[in-house]
Amino acid sequence: FKFKRTLLRLKHQALQDASNDSNPHAERILFPSSHEPVEALNSNIEAGGISGLSYFNNTLNLEQKSAVYNIVCATTRPTPYVIFGPPGTGKTITVVESILQTV
Repeated sequence: FKFKRTLLRLKHQALQDASNDSNPHAERILFPSSHEPVEALNSNIEAGGISGLSYFNNTLNLEQKSAVYNIVCATTRPTPYVIFGPPGTGKTITVVESILQTV
């Protein structure tokens, strides 16, 4: 295993870019306030729970559906929602489904 500094430098560059005044919304996006009103995209989704969503990908497992539901309903606001796991566990599929649900 050889440590490569490229990714670390890119992360530092992204944080530096976000912290300067070039993007007036960067601070609000990265560090949301708990005072911002958060509404679910669809009140019927909250009432129906995980099964209240119509999924684009029907192969999602229960954990993925739960993650998509929590993202769509903004249950962790103002804390960012973090999806992690070993390779091949469906993180990208979960993120794509979440994006499709919110768009």
